[in-house]
Amino acid sequence: MQKLLDFGAGEIDYKISINAEKNKLTNANIESFIYAKLGTMDCYLPEIKGIIERENISIKEATEIIEI
Repeated sequence: MQKLLDFGAGEIDYKISINAEKNKLTNANIESFIYAKLGTMDCYLPEIKGIIERENISIKEATEIIEI
């Protein structure tokens, strides 16, 4: 799992991956993979929206809010 916050560009990039080399990729694997990603976004989205709506927030403050 990798999180990337690019404060200079104002972007949030969140990536997860699955090693399918040794495991057969099935519908169940893909479904689990998608739900894991969506669940993480559900967790962080309220804080992200709160930061977007604030004015004059520093990078340090934004990072502290997200990493709680």
